[in-house]
Parts: sequence; structure tokens; C-alpha cells
Amino acid sequence: VAFRKFVLERFGGGDLGIVRSCDSIDEGGSFSHHHEGRAWDWEVSASNPTDRQRVDSLLEFLEHGDDAGFRRAGIRYFIWDGAIETPGSTPRTVPYHGSDPHRGHVHFGFSYAGAAGDTSFYRWRNAGMPMR
Repeated sequence: VAFRKFVLERFGGGDLGIVRSCDSIDEGGSFSHHHEGRAWDWEVSASNPTDRQRVDSLLEFLEHGDDAGFRRAGIRYFIWDGAIETPGSTPRTVPYHGSDPHRGHVHFGFSYAGAAGDTSFYRWRNAGMPMR
């Protein structure tokens, strides 16, 4: 919830929700994290230049040179514009072959700590500290 609020306030776009029944299996053979409340879909369009800039700006913010922002926010992976990316010490980007290529939204999947707001990103936000 805190990540969603941060993104919408700072970057704009729309909210397609967090929790929902989701029986689709991702590329890694796992069920989507929506059913556990560990995923959020940010409504932005890959065909809209303004939305692409929104996404690029957020990803640049999270990369912080070494993907530190992804780790601090507890983001395990994201799916956008036909690709799934797992940031971290050995980042990996591969084509996404699911039924929805995610061209109308970015899907963020969170760790348990990230979904619970129990990482440094959320402690900073809750303390009202500025983030760059």
C-alpha cells in the first residue's frame, strides 16, 4: 500500500489493484502474488510516451546505480512491456510469455517483508524522510 501511494503521488499513473484472486501462473511456474497481497499493478501504457517516461523515471529511481531501491522496497521482480525482470546481484531480464504481455500496466511482485512494509524503504517513508 505504501509503495503504491508513493508511486502514484510521485510519478502518477493509475491503480489496478493489489489483492485479487489470481490463478495465472507466471513464467517461473509460480502463481501470481496478487492472491497473497504481494503484488501491485500500476496502470501505465507502453504505447504512451508520457507513461513510458513515468516508468523509466521510477525504474531509474529504484536502480540507484545498483538496484538498491528495488531491494529496499522489497521488489522481487516486475513485468512490463513483454519482459520480466528480476533486479538484484545477478539481474535477469527475459521475455515474458504469459497471456498478458503487461503493456497496459507494470506488475510488481514483492517479498513478504516488502509487502508488509518491513524494509528500509518504508521505514524512511514512515519517518517522513525525503528520498532523493
